[in-house]
Amino acid sequence: MSYSKSPSGPIPGSPYGKQLPEGPIHDFSTVIEKTSPEDWQKRIQALASLVATIPTGSEYTATETWYNSPPILRHLSWPISELLKDLRSSVVIRTCESCTELFSKCQIDARYLLKDLMPTILSLHAQTVAVIRTAVQDMVMDIMPVTPCKMVMPMWLDRLKSDKSR
Repeated sequence: MSYSKSPSGPIPGSPYGKQLPEGPIHDFSTVIEKTSPEDWQKRIQALASLVATIPTGSEYTATETWYNSPPILRHLSWPISELLKDLRSSVVIRTCESCTELFSKCQIDARYLLKDLMPTILSLHAQTVAVIRTAVQDMVMDIMPVTPCKMVMPMWLDRLKSDKSR
């Protein structure tokens, strides 16, 4: 699945086929789409740069911008999932670190993004590679208290029913 070449085209993984407005998320998504996985450092740097643009605490603005708009934040689900699915443990670890920071900064505004990422997170948590599984588990333990999202609990419970060893 790829982006339409026009700015008005749908974004892969975009919720409800909505258009992604120009801006930091669009730029990040474009880097993920157009950069090969072998150039993982550029892809990771794009996510870190995106997260660095989100203000913290008292700097956080009351006016709606991309980082405090739940529908716009949902557009991050596809590119972040692409990074999390990378087979390199260093990519997954750095993505988890950036996601932890993103969810800590956006908090409740990122609840739908968390819901959209949960299937990918659950599949990574089932990994046999201990380093990846531990990074994902640490990320979840850090973001769940700061990003309240009742919608993910049924996913976790279904996972527990189907995979009793976890």
